[in-house]
Amino acid sequence: MYCTSVFNRFTKEGILMYQLVIKNSYHRKKPGVTKKVLNYIITFLLCVVIITVFAYKTLGNNKVEFKKITVKSGQTLWSIANKYNSYNEDPRKMVYKIKQINNLDKSIIQPGQQILIPVN
Repeated sequence: MYCTSVFNRFTKEGILMYQLVIKNSYHRKKPGVTKKVLNYIITFLLCVVIITVFAYKTLGNNKVEFKKITVKSGQTLWSIANKYNSYNEDPRKMVYKIKQINNLDKSIIQPGQQILIPVN
């Protein structure tokens, strides 16, 4: 009887210990980790949405109009850039823009040539 009660007690205690160890090791979750990760994801997505909205709004407002002019004798890109510089920026930037818009490799233009000029 003594052996049976000791064995039963040992078995019951062993099973309870085993269940506690198994329960704690397999089912243990770190508190707050999922909430923390969820907060990071929500914050990241919110930032992406805000940046996208502002980028879209700023790109939408950059409508550039062009004026088509015919080059006259004696005109250079520099003189045209100074004449039509409605942005009040450095004439070198305006010359660069005119060259880009018209696919010009050099700053040489000919009388009678038609070019596009950016205007407001």
